[in-house]
Amino acid sequence: MELKEKQPGSLSERLEPYKQQFIHWARHSEQVAWLGDFLYQMGFWAEYVLVRAVRGLRAGVLWLAAALMRGAKKAALWLLQAAGGVLRKLVAPIVYLFNGFRHTRQSLQAAKEQGEPSAGVLRQAAVRGAMNFTALMKESMAYVLPLAAAGLFLFTVHTVVGYDYILKVEVDGKPVGYVANEAVFDSAREDLRRRIETVAANDGQEWDIKPTYTIAIEGTVMDEGEMADAILQASSKDIQEGIALYVDGQLIAVTTDRTRLDQTLADLKAPYEQPDNPNFRVEFTKHVELVEGIYFTSSFSKVNDVVAKLTGLEQAELTYTVQEGDSPWTIARDHELTVNELYALNPAMTESGYNMYVGDVLVVSQERPFLQIRTVERVTYTEPIPYETKKSPSEDYTFGTIKVVQEGQEGLKEITADIVRIDGVEAWRDIVETKVLQEPVTKEVLEGRRLPNGAIAAGGTGSGSIMWPVPAYRYVSRWMSSGHKGCDICAPRGTPIYAADNGVVTRAGWNGAGTNYGYSLIINHGNGMTTLYAHCDTLNVSAGQYVTQGQQIGTVGSTGWSTGNHLHFEIRINGSLVSARNYFPNF
Repeated sequence: MELKEKQPGSLSERLEPYKQQFIHWARHSEQVAWLGDFLYQMGFWAEYVLVRAVRGLRAGVLWLAAALMRGAKKAALWLLQAAGGVLRKLVAPIVYLFNGFRHTRQSLQAAKEQGEPSAGVLRQAAVRGAMNFTALMKESMAYVLPLAAAGLFLFTVHTVVGYDYILKVEVDGKPVGYVANEAVFDSAREDLRRRIETVAANDGQEWDIKPTYTIAIEGTVMDEGEMADAILQASSKDIQEGIALYVDGQLIAVTTDRTRLDQTLADLKAPYEQPDNPNFRVEFTKHVELVEGIYFTSSFSKVNDVVAKLTGLEQAELTYTVQEGDSPWTIARDHELTVNELYALNPAMTESGYNMYVGDVLVVSQERPFLQIRTVERVTYTEPIPYETKKSPSEDYTFGTIKVVQEGQEGLKEITADIVRIDGVEAWRDIVETKVLQEPVTKEVLEGRRLPNGAIAAGGTGSGSIMWPVPAYRYVSRWMSSGHKGCDICAPRGTPIYAADNGVVTRAGWNGAGTNYGYSLIINHGNGMTTLYAHCDTLNVSAGQYVTQGQQIGTVGSTGWSTGNHLHFEIRINGSLVSARNYFPNF
């Protein structure tokens, strides 16, 4: 049996011979040995330098610390020595005095024992002590005086900082009082300026009051009103206490009788007061303020004149909006006017062809009370909620026919509002809260679309918002009146005429809309509305035809009983004539 050499299996086994060859080369190679020696030297010197640096830094820190300790020690010793020297010099006079008294007592005792006179001993001790004590005191004062000055400075700063400073106000160098700060002073000066300007405007006088202030430590502090009074008192002899009347921030008058003014203002409000109604308040439409103070005598008015001003009238235009059912006579009566006076205030009412309509604004007065009364009453009431109508087209009914499928029902809502009245007349309402008590029920109807010829109208009935049928008109010569059924819209012959709204032409042709109307037509817009177009030159539509709003239906002419080119235009609601001015008030 022949033996075969075993072949290596894994990758590591196959690489093993190369690994051994590399190890052998690395151990015996001069290049590897040189590289290893180089790296060793680099690491050695790097470590050596780092160690030396750390050691040097540590030595430097220790030296600096020692130097600081030595310096601190020397400084402390110097301070102690200096303090000791200062202390010795401060107490030296005291010690000298004590020793001097003791030595003098001993000298007197010795002299007494030897029978010598005491006066000589005392004289010598006094002269010698004065000379030595003076020298010692000079040395002590070099330290005592700076310390005393520093203490006095600290005491002064502490005391001054603790003061609450105020301002002393002066006029012509004479003090008039104190205020807390500049803001109070400025307010007082502004109040004073306002009073002075009023006097200057009324009397043509010029006043030059210039108060100044300086810092003070104590004094009785005044507010701005008291300071303004004090400045005036110090500035002129022609002043006195009074009550100023301000209306909307404007000074109206100054008088002396506040009681009379208060009573007048209360009397103006009295007719409107409702003391038992907590939801009712009375106020002036203007801001009224009474300010007590010192004022120049020349600015005072007699209290009767001020009362007359408050209870009198001022020039201002008052208007009234025409309501349903109004007439010139009822409007004049309700505003205490004659009809001629109402016409004089509204000259347009006397012009030819004038008609008064709901919504017109009329002038009812050129003056009003100087102080009007505004009352505000909070009330809660209910109002119906109108129901909506849902219209659906139906081919089963002729055009204009309305078939009610479901009757509508109004809802109910509760409203809380502030009713604002001016001099007893309601001006507006501010709605505070609205609460729905019952939802409305929608009315559902079917609108017929079938035309007389059997065709189905492409659109529905009219919207109710009609358009002017002759946009290129020149003027309206006549509006509806008791002797005229419609309005006459003047325009050149051939000017286009347009349908005022959607609808079906029910009549069209010569005298189609009535006798003497010439070429004319009628459009049924549904919902009870019809419009009539007469005296046309030509007609573009025929009976039974459906037309849309804005579609041309003819041209302006002068056919039938007519004296000039115009369109005679009528509007009827449920068969009753309605003036076109209700829809076009500005034409």
